[in-house]
Amino acid sequence: MVATRLNSIQIMRGIAALIVVAFHIRYNLSVYEQKNLGDLMFSNGEVGVYLFFVISGFIISLSTRRKESPLEFSIKRLLRIYPPYIFSFAILLFLLNENYRLMDVVKSLILIPLNSHAAGPYYGYSILLVAWTLSYELFFYFCFLVSMSLSQKYRAVICSLILSSLIIFGNYYLFGSIGINPHTRAFDGGGVFASIIFITNPIIINFILGMLAEFIYSNTKTNNKLLNKAIKMLAPIVAVISVWGMLSPSMWMGEMQWAMPCFGLVTSLSLLEKSGVSFEFPNLVKIGAISFSIYLIHPIIIELLSQKYFVVFWQNGFTKFSVIILITVFAARIMYETIETPSQKLARKIISKIR
Repeated sequence: MVATRLNSIQIMRGIAALIVVAFHIRYNLSVYEQKNLGDLMFSNGEVGVYLFFVISGFIISLSTRRKESPLEFSIKRLLRIYPPYIFSFAILLFLLNENYRLMDVVKSLILIPLNSHAAGPYYGYSILLVAWTLSYELFFYFCFLVSMSLSQKYRAVICSLILSSLIIFGNYYLFGSIGINPHTRAFDGGGVFASIIFITNPIIINFILGMLAEFIYSNTKTNNKLLNKAIKMLAPIVAVISVWGMLSPSMWMGEMQWAMPCFGLVTSLSLLEKSGVSFEFPNLVKIGAISFSIYLIHPIIIELLSQKYFVVFWQNGFTKFSVIILITVFAARIMYETIETPSQKLARKIISKIR
C-alpha cells in the first residue's frame, strides 16, 4: 500500500510557509549597508505559494486513493480550511479596527478576491492578505470533488482536464490569447463572471503538476532494486537543480516561473523517501504540521509587532526578523492545537456518524 503521510512533504510544507513569512518581513533587513539585503535573500519568496499549490495537488490526489465519498471529502476539506481561516480573519478585523465595506468583508469570508479588475493572480488580494491563495485552494477542492463524483479511478485526470480547459478557453475568451503567465493583465469586463475571474488564472497549473507528481510517486515501483538505486542517484540531482530553479526562476520556461522546479522538488523528494531514504527530522516535520497556521497567522503577528507600542523593543535587522519568525511559530503552534486539531477531530467525528 502506498504511504499517504510523507515526512518529505511535511518538511516542504513547513519550509514553504517559512519562505512566505521571510518574504513578507524582508524589509526588516534594509538597515544594513547592503540596503537591498532582504530582496537579495528573499525576493523569490512567492515560490512558497507555488510550492504550496503543488503539494496540495499531490496530497489531495494521494489521500483520496483510500476511497471516500464526496460528502466525506467536503467535510474534511471545509473543516480543514474554514475554522482556522475564520479565526484568523476575526482576529485581524479586531486588531485593525477599520471600517471595511460590507461587500469586502463578505467577499473575504467566502474567499472571493476583492477586485476582479486588478491584475492576477492576486485580483486585489483579500482583507487577510494571504487569503487570496485560499480562493484557488478552495476552487481546486471543488473541481476535485466534481471529478471524484464522476470517477474515483480517474479523478485526477478529470480534474486536470477541467483546470486545463478553464485556463485555455478562459484566457482565449477573456484576452483573445492563451498564455501560462499567472501575472495576467487586469480584466476590464463585468457581470457575474468577473467575480470568479481567478478560476482561469494559469497559476492553477501548479495543482495539475502536483497531481502529476503524485501519479509518478504512486506508480513507481521502488521494490525494483535497479530502479531504487537509480532513484537514489538521480533524485538528489533533480532536487538540487529544482532548488536552483527556485532561486533563479528565469532559467525555467519563463512564464511558468517556479512551477516546474516545485514539481521537480516534490517529485524527487517524495520518490527518495519511497526508495527508503529517511526524512526523520522531527522539528521540521512539526513545522510542516503547523504550516497552515503559520501561513494564516503571520500577517497578524507582523501587524501586531508594527504597532507603536512594540517598536521600542526591536529595531529593524536580523534580531527583529528572527523574533517575528519565532513568535509566528509559537502562535501557530497554539492555533494548531486549539483550532486546527479540534476542527480535524470534529470532521472525523461527523464522518464516523454518517458512514
